[in-house]
Amino acid sequence: MAGELFKTMAGIDVVHVPYRNSGEARSGVIGGQVQMMIDAVPAMAPMSAENQVRALATTGKSRSSVLPNVPTADRGRRRRI
Repeated sequence: MAGELFKTMAGIDVVHVPYRNSGEARSGVIGGQVQMMIDAVPAMAPMSAENQVRALATTGKSRSSVLPNVPTADRGRRRRI
């Protein structure tokens, strides 16, 4: 659902690539089989710290204490869907 919301809000087309679980999806991102994924901050933070992935944004209203240098996707305005 988060991916579909992202697609709609960004006005872009993204191809959904199904994986059996998020661990396999993370391997797909690290290995370059897919270009992006949406995942939980605690799961991706170690990979971001090791420069295996690049965190673009978090979805909270404020920055995450786990990834303080990563901006939030919240642009201060709410849109009803």
